Amino acid sequence: MPGDNDAEIRMESLDRLCLDHDNPRLPQSLRQAGGCADGEAQKGIVNWLLSKARLVELMDSIGAQGFFPGEPLLVTGEGMPGGQVLVVEGNRRLAACMLLQNPDLSDKRKKAILGVVDRSENAPSELPCLFFRSRAEILRHLGYRHVTGINQWNALQKARYLDQIRLDQG
Repeated sequence: MPGDNDAEIRMESLDRLCLDHDNPRLPQSLRQAGGCADGEAQKGIVNWLLSKARLVELMDSIGAQGFFPGEPLLVTGEGMPGGQVLVVEGNRRLAACMLLQNPDLSDKRKKAILGVVDRSENAPSELPCLFFRSRAEILRHLGYRHVTGINQWNALQKARYLDQIRLDQG
């Protein structure tokens, strides 16, 4: 968990970071559809975030102000092939940065995306990441943030999260 002596913050290249296909926020049709190596699955997540998670507004903020380093992405390399890194917390911010770097990643809201890219002063190619040994360590943190804390999930998203916790504890 954040604060543990072995949690480490470091900058990570955007092209190594992967959106989480197990994110409880995602609809079932996108969950576990494919991993990081599946470009179409990653594109599906970006398209969904564009339609449901106010991603263009976040792109605009990051494009104007830069990526706030005080909120690193929560990541793990556990089980990831080829040195890729799974972003368990921070998928909206990752997707926004991915689109700032590559607006062709999505086939939705093209005019809005290109407008943001054209006026952006910042398009980060590296992001601050807090590395954990496992997804389970990150899930403990998410329980506070999204179940009882400041950025609560809806009932279905909470149920998906609790199911992941249950499966992780065997």
